[in-house]
Amino acid sequence: MQESRSPRVVLQSASVLALAGDEARALKLPETLHCRGLSIPWFSMCSAGGKAIVELKRNQPAKAIDLLDGAMVYARADTGVLTRED
Repeated sequence: MQESRSPRVVLQSASVLALAGDEARALKLPETLHCRGLSIPWFSMCSAGGKAIVELKRNQPAKAIDLLDGAMVYARADTGVLTRED
């Protein structure tokens, strides 16, 4: 089986892994994208969801909110990051 190279698929997979309780893989998977030349704002915003899920499962809602709040700075600055590409 071949891994997807699509950033959206990788980040969605990280969220699914977090929900399934595989925190180590959920936190590691987005890092594979970091070296692919993605913009830091886009990467930070999109990878925050999986990290926030991990913090919620660790009973750390304040940390989850901080992660998502930090990502929203980028979303507010560039509405292009909110467009959906399928």
